[in-house]
Amino acid sequence: MNLHDAARRLPDIAVLRDHCRGLAVLHAILEPEAARRFCAFAVTEDGPQSAWLRHRDGRWLRVDFCEAGALLHWHKEPGQGLIAVPDDALKTLRPILHEVRCDCLADPQLMAAALWREKDSDAWRATDDSAPGASPSLLRCLTDRSPERARRFATKRYGTPCDLEAVRHLIGLRPLTDALVAGLNPALDLTDLGPDLASAQYPLTMRLPLVRHLSAVGPGAAAEPSRPRLASPLQPVTTSVVSSLQPHGTALLALDRPRHDLELFRRRDASGLITTAVFRYGADHDQQHFTDLGAEVDSDMVAIGGGASAVDSPHGALLTASYPADDGSAWLASSKDHNVPQPHRLTAFAIGMKIDGVSRQRLVEELLTVVQTRSRRAAHPYVSARVPQGHTLIGGGFRVNWQDPPSGDANGNLATASFPRAGGAWTVRSKDHQISSPCTIDAFAVCLKSSFVIDGAEYTVRAWTDFTESEGSPVPHPSAALPLSPSGYVLTGMGAEALPTEPGSLLWQLEPTTDGTTPGVRAGAKHHGQWSAATLCAWALGIRLQRS
Repeated sequence: MNLHDAARRLPDIAVLRDHCRGLAVLHAILEPEAARRFCAFAVTEDGPQSAWLRHRDGRWLRVDFCEAGALLHWHKEPGQGLIAVPDDALKTLRPILHEVRCDCLADPQLMAAALWREKDSDAWRATDDSAPGASPSLLRCLTDRSPERARRFATKRYGTPCDLEAVRHLIGLRPLTDALVAGLNPALDLTDLGPDLASAQYPLTMRLPLVRHLSAVGPGAAAEPSRPRLASPLQPVTTSVVSSLQPHGTALLALDRPRHDLELFRRRDASGLITTAVFRYGADHDQQHFTDLGAEVDSDMVAIGGGASAVDSPHGALLTASYPADDGSAWLASSKDHNVPQPHRLTAFAIGMKIDGVSRQRLVEELLTVVQTRSRRAAHPYVSARVPQGHTLIGGGFRVNWQDPPSGDANGNLATASFPRAGGAWTVRSKDHQISSPCTIDAFAVCLKSSFVIDGAEYTVRAWTDFTESEGSPVPHPSAALPLSPSGYVLTGMGAEALPTEPGSLLWQLEPTTDGTTPGVRAGAKHHGQWSAATLCAWALGIRLQRS
């Protein structure tokens, strides 16, 4: 990872600042002595704020936040000499340096004043494409903001195991309790943390959740203003070509459904125009194979993303499909046991989207496109569906065609990867396992026009994509989870990749999550029949509209 890679993976300034605040309080709980901590956060009297991450060998990373923007730079003991900062970069960097009163460019111990972002900019800038000057583990704490990464960093530094849910609670800036603090450090209570909580500006009272749960909404709760619900499902896509989404038919209103697809949460983007909601539908009986179990979205929405969960024990059932229905009304999921009987109940998840000022008909006819591409027949098939020009990738899916055509060697081919690929494509992979069973696999790339007009105003789609790896060394049952950036993005897609190994690890879980405020993604994989350790990556995709 070079500096430009790191710049692309850093979040908005406010998100990074909040993450640093949560990390600082976690470290304050684990290590009461400030001088021995590996992370801290401080606020000066005149406003600027600073966060530090430190390595045992003396390398350290500092992030300064101010009204002009934010600056991230690295140092080391002893010094390594000054870096060369381009003149055009200095024009934007100097106001930040002046406001935070940082003389890092004159510091003989400076390794790199590497990354900065101006207040009104939508991206971080880097001095060059060199490797980061700091220990990669320090930088990963900021580019990978998952609780798994935060726990791994803290555990290695202090040698104390941390409860993952407690870490998730802290970096989510949720109010502390004595029980949570005692669970991480029995020698402390909330009163001991007063100065540290004040320094990190950690919230002390309960914040209202940004995500609405249907289960918490009663008859007296305020409802969204009613809007016309245009029922216009999508036209079937065609293999290896770009297909526009077309309307036809009529769908039932959500309240009229004869079945119960539970809405898990709903959220609007920063523009207030895009709404996405996540729906769940679970099978009501056990069986060994499921084909195209669908989670439906509201009739005024289009299914743009989704996932599924089978089971990982006692033997396990694995995923074979997670892709959009032809008519856009649902996200379809399939699963199967393999070699060993495993009756199970599959759960499907769907992400529905609607845009204020855009009819569902226009959304499917003009703005949304699904690209479907099929691989060659192989024991380990793989393929990528590429994003057409003028479009933005917002999600994707896969379908393993292990039963097509029916044959004597259709023993089963199982998904191992479905994720966004750099350069604008959705990549999918699968494999037969222990028994030969070659087949094809389909990749689905869900794409939205990169800019369009709403009520006479032009808007640009801003996309956010990030991933995280499973914690620690490769294991037989890897899992990974990460939250969506809370800076105005809505969840649109999910991905996972079990890094190739032999005999191999297979996907059994890809589902949306929420902690009550921030949506996210969780993925799971497992070995099957033969011991095989692997690393798993999970992806989250989100978008927001910005007026041009």
